[in-house]
Amino acid sequence: MQYRVAIIGSGFRSEIFIKLIKKLNEFLLLTGVLCRSVEKKTTLENKYSINVFLSKKELLASKPDFIINAVSKDNIYSETIYFLNKKIPVLQETGGNFTKIQLEHLASRVLLGQKLLIAEQYHLYPLVQAMKKIIDLNLLGEIQYVKCGYSHDYHSFNIIKYLLNEKYPQYISADKHNFMITKTDSREGLCFSGELISTTVTNFILDFGNKVGYHCFDSTSYRSTILMRHIEVVGTRGSINDEHLKYLDSANETIDTNLKTTNEGIFLGETLLSYNPLLSQLDLEEATLRTLLLDMIELIKGHDFQERTINHLNDAYLAFLAEKLTHQTKKKITKYFGN
Repeated sequence: MQYRVAIIGSGFRSEIFIKLIKKLNEFLLLTGVLCRSVEKKTTLENKYSINVFLSKKELLASKPDFIINAVSKDNIYSETIYFLNKKIPVLQETGGNFTKIQLEHLASRVLLGQKLLIAEQYHLYPLVQAMKKIIDLNLLGEIQYVKCGYSHDYHSFNIIKYLLNEKYPQYISADKHNFMITKTDSREGLCFSGELISTTVTNFILDFGNKVGYHCFDSTSYRSTILMRHIEVVGTRGSINDEHLKYLDSANETIDTNLKTTNEGIFLGETLLSYNPLLSQLDLEEATLRTLLLDMIELIKGHDFQERTINHLNDAYLAFLAEKLTHQTKKKITKYFGN
């Protein structure tokens, strides 16, 4: 059976979904994409040979079973509400400039049974799955903290909470700083001009009482050949920093090793930690987003994803609180001892 899906938005993320859905035509049919301009409509039609709509009336006439909401951050909320009001399930991109009231409104709709999923996929990445398996094997002892410099705030909070097995931090603190860095990459391709651009580094701390999550992320990390993204988990008996693992064995001798990644998955010695057979057919982003598309079908069939969606809305709420904290007035230090 094919489920009918339409996309609203015509940017970079939309094109990822277009290409993925075309690969999944055994169970998904793309009815079309909604965009705002005739120029973009022509470009997408020529590039992908798909239907492109300029009005919601046209999109609704295509009778989608669900919507992928991939519009700009400022418009995500209003578009989700529009289609939920039409009784059409929505897979909503994570990012958005949400207010507390908007998040409460979305949460209330989910709790009333309206069908909404958040396209939060980073915890599904093989490395994060492998780290979770190592934690579950108790190789690291009692987990103390996670440091995440891997993705933007709401994605990072999701990873931190997933690895710590926590939902609700008791306290949050934040700061933000701007720096200069050489531009090396972009969505249009690699850059070799040596141009300096401004970048923003955000630092957030989530305090769960007995565990802590540290977020430190450079806004250009996704598009840079000179910056590194990383995840570190520290427990009472060991730590893992990306693929590098150090832990104590039963005799309290230190084991210093690296995870091994093959076409079959991620291994610790002979132990399989993470496996996704789709990575032989799809790239990493497509393989994880495919899982979310399958979840949308399960949502339509009646599977209950309320708890997961509420958890992801709480990630967005934490991001809202953190962003407010970064705008608070700094306190100037006027005196030091011994000077």
